Amino acid sequence: MSKKREKAEKPLPPELALTSPDLTGELLAKVEKEIARAEDPYVTPSTIAQKYGVKVSTAKKVLRLLEEKGLVKPASHTRRTRVYVVVK
Repeated sequence: MSKKREKAEKPLPPELALTSPDLTGELLAKVEKEIARAEDPYVTPSTIAQKYGVKVSTAKKVLRLLEEKGLVKPASHTRRTRVYVVVK
């Protein structure tokens, strides 16, 4: 039997820990880095979902967390999706 080493993940806020199995601290850190150096000033949940292979609902939660941190702000929205602008 071989022992598998698990990577230590960054902790999430407690309210998201049980509701989002796809949402990890590692994913959140990757998206933060990508947004900081992004060439495109706009970010949508669908671009995050396609780039990182997660569900759109998970991407929406990531963007809401980033909005709370002040890294992005909503620019436009419809009843289905929001467009966020990267805050420099």
